[in-house]
Order: sequence, then C-alpha cells, then structure tokens
Amino acid sequence: MENLTIDLSILPNKAQHELYDFYQFLVYKYTSKPQPEKINITEVVPRRVNPFEPLKRESVYDR
Repeated sequence: MENLTIDLSILPNKAQHELYDFYQFLVYKYTSKPQPEKINITEVVPRRVNPFEPLKRESVYDR
C-alpha cells in the first residue's frame, strides 16, 4: 500500500485527538514486539522427590 496522507485539519479537535489515539493503538498493536526470553525446560518440568512417608497420628499429637 502506498503512503497515505490524511487531512485532519478538516475535523474538529476532539475527532483529531480520537484519531491520533487510535493511530497510537494501531502502531502498538502491529509493530514488532521483542520476543520473550526462552525458558529453560528444566525449570518448568517437575523434579523427582522422595516418596512422602505419612506421619503417625500419635506422633503428631505427642507433646
């Protein structure tokens, strides 16, 4: 698409500001954003732990 020129001076100030805000939104939406950093899979995958040994009820309530 060719470069376009839009004459905003024929619009009221409020409409000009709305168009400018919308333009900024479109620029933000369609410009390239930096890619997120790669995640190390070992940080995400659960690690092995020793099996849990249940506590005995008596030992929990001993004082």
